[in-house]
Amino acid sequence: MPELQLLGVGECMVELRDDGTGSLRLNYGGDVLNTLVYARRSGVRSGFVSVTGDDHYGRWLRAHWELEGIDCSLVRHDTNSTPALYVIRNEPSGERHFHYWRDASPFKALLDDADYMSALTRAIQAAPWIYLSGISLAMLRESARATLVALLEGARERGSQIAFDPNYRARLWPDRNTARQWIDRLYACATM
Repeated sequence: MPELQLLGVGECMVELRDDGTGSLRLNYGGDVLNTLVYARRSGVRSGFVSVTGDDHYGRWLRAHWELEGIDCSLVRHDTNSTPALYVIRNEPSGERHFHYWRDASPFKALLDDADYMSALTRAIQAAPWIYLSGISLAMLRESARATLVALLEGARERGSQIAFDPNYRARLWPDRNTARQWIDRLYACATM
């Protein structure tokens, strides 16, 4: 595949949509992955940095991302986990309600593999554009946040553009001050 133009760092989950009849429709979603899909459909060569389970649904997710033309060479499969899950329920007015099961999300272990870290570091150093959200930050362990932000700061110093969507979700953070500290640090690093 030609060199990537956009590298997205984030979690993508299995989505179940409640159609109101007692049936659920299987899909997938995540703020970063959704952005990569639209970028790829617009002709931008895009790659995804993530972790998913190495089970039927983890492989199903990756297969669908690849069908969209997303480079998944930096999607790590964790043999001891399954993808996170959420259910969407729509009211007749159109208002959507989300219900999440992500406490054991494999994305939390994104930076736990040394070999993967080497490949990720090289990819981040080479990427002209890197995109992530506040959810990406919130899902990582504290030490992994520090490592990722340091990699992004280094990439920016080398000329990479960092696009950051704060996408604040209070329940994902231990407290508001921790969220503010990390979001402020990434704002200082971001170019967009």
